[in-house]
Amino acid sequence: MYLKKKKIIFLNTFDFGLVDTGGRQRLYHTCLKVSKNYKVKLIVVSEKPFSTTLMKNIEVLNIEITHEQKREISYLQSKDKISISDIAIALTANLNQDAVSRIAEEIENSDGVVLAHPYLVNYLPDHLEIPCFYDAHNCEYELKRLAGVAPETLRAVFDIESNAIKRSKAIFTTSNDDINMFRQKYGDAAYFLAENGFEYQHDSYLEPRNRVSVGGGTKFLFMGSAHEPNKEAVREILSVASKTKRDIRFYVLGSVCNYFPYIKNGGNVVFYGEVSNAVKSKIIKKSTAGVNPVLTGSGTNLKTVEYAMAGLPIISSEFGIRGTFKETDAIIYHDSLANGIDDYFRKTDEIIIKMAERTHAKIKLNSNWDKVLEQFQMVLDSYL
Repeated sequence: MYLKKKKIIFLNTFDFGLVDTGGRQRLYHTCLKVSKNYKVKLIVVSEKPFSTTLMKNIEVLNIEITHEQKREISYLQSKDKISISDIAIALTANLNQDAVSRIAEEIENSDGVVLAHPYLVNYLPDHLEIPCFYDAHNCEYELKRLAGVAPETLRAVFDIESNAIKRSKAIFTTSNDDINMFRQKYGDAAYFLAENGFEYQHDSYLEPRNRVSVGGGTKFLFMGSAHEPNKEAVREILSVASKTKRDIRFYVLGSVCNYFPYIKNGGNVVFYGEVSNAVKSKIIKKSTAGVNPVLTGSGTNLKTVEYAMAGLPIISSEFGIRGTFKETDAIIYHDSLANGIDDYFRKTDEIIIKMAERTHAKIKLNSNWDKVLEQFQMVLDSYL
């Protein structure tokens, strides 16, 4: 007898793109993991309409925001200094009945729905006949608070995230720190740990023993998207670069570069911006070590995992490496990046090499996406 494969819907305000940011990587790999047992449809409400089948059992449908939404989103955006498009899309669900209706129709023919981020919770029907799950990439309230959104907007984020938690059978978080944060802000619920993983890129790896002698001078790498904690980290990098007398250079990758257009390349800080995977691999290969001076935020920092997978020694704030590595695995500073770099230069090449070898082996063994998302899959299976 033929059994029809069950179907899971993922709802979000962005798609897979180039799978080039932490959020997109998690979205892609959770969909990929679930697609091994179920049909998966990612429904996106955004400004760019398209519909495509990415691979077997994964379909992507993008529903365009309406003209009325665009006008209201522009108004809401005018009251904030940073981009709040995801929040604004959530707050204007009543202006997009097409999206609300199409999501309702999809739900009628599905067995479960996953909120990848909480921002489409307002598009769900009032009464759900299927289980809902919330995959919390971060604590959105904390992330937006640190980004500096207006108080009124922050209250809206609290209500949105609170609603997502109340409507969900299970809430997945990327760290135990986030579970504690959720409990403090929203109370007890069915929280489950489903950490971030990493997709091994062989073309970025260079044996740590060969890194200490890459080119002339020491080249520190920082990678980050346009989140406020990453902007703060870049500001510290610029401060260190302007004061140092060492022969060092910083390479900065990712959309965080877009917030520093006044920086001219040519000095000891080079902004590459968003680049292809091939270019990214080349830059990683010519780097000596990875730095992560992030001091605030939520979720986990995938950049430290990527540094380790590439064979890069790591210099990080205590916060930036939380839940990932120990003092013996990386140079962890408790005050400033400048002191972390000084500590790096005080250590022998052999100590640095051993650190990088340990972190690489640890991540390669334990951080495969398929493995770390087993808990995610098991919880879904228990409700479906």
